[in-house]
Amino acid sequence: MKLSNSNRVFPLVTLLFFFLFIFILIIIYPMNLDKKIAVTDYATLFALAVTLVAALFAFYLKDQQAKLLKAQRQKDVLAIAEANEKSKVAEKDAEIAKKDAAFAFENAAKSNEKAANAELRSKELEKQLLKLRLAVSDRFLPDFVKEELAKKLKNYASRQIEIRCNISNNNEPINFSNALGKFFTDLGWHTKISDGRNVSIPAPTGIKILVSGRVNLEIAKIIKSELDIINYQCDVVDLSNGNDTMVLLINAK
Repeated sequence: MKLSNSNRVFPLVTLLFFFLFIFILIIIYPMNLDKKIAVTDYATLFALAVTLVAALFAFYLKDQQAKLLKAQRQKDVLAIAEANEKSKVAEKDAEIAKKDAAFAFENAAKSNEKAANAELRSKELEKQLLKLRLAVSDRFLPDFVKEELAKKLKNYASRQIEIRCNISNNNEPINFSNALGKFFTDLGWHTKISDGRNVSIPAPTGIKILVSGRVNLEIAKIIKSELDIINYQCDVVDLSNGNDTMVLLINAK
């Protein structure tokens, strides 16, 4: 409860006018001295009574204002405490959220690692199965060998290559020669396939790469490294004869 300035001034002005009225009444109104003294006494008593009531009322208003101010301060302190508590809760929630996010990222990383390892094991198993197949079946170039060879050989200009099938004890050597010829032709190389149709007992085995020159030797070693992966017998022979044509001699498996 708050008393405005106008409400505070009004009782004082009223009291002032009342005393002024009494003073004028005592002066102007004809009466003997005893009556004037009696009226003055009554006015004084009344003034004292009014002053006492005004003082009590002022103390009451002041007490009410003090209570209101105290209640407001308590309310403000409570609001600040609640805000601080909410801030602490929000900080805890944020910390928990960070930990949850870190845990989720860690699990995702582990899952990705497991998936990568599983894929790697699957590829390794696939290669092992492929090697078993290569060991018991006719020779051919698996897709992963073709891809790796094509990626490495694209750094070199197209070459001239002759593929000679040295043995004709069965169709496997010529079929493999034709497969190699198609691969190098698809690379844009100038490829020639010749069939010696030789029959030999025991039949010679493996592949020989006859080369001359540094670049051809590099290429021959690349081809040999990829064929070694699938356990194909392959040897590189450096002729140093100045012939730029690479020769692949294909024997029996």
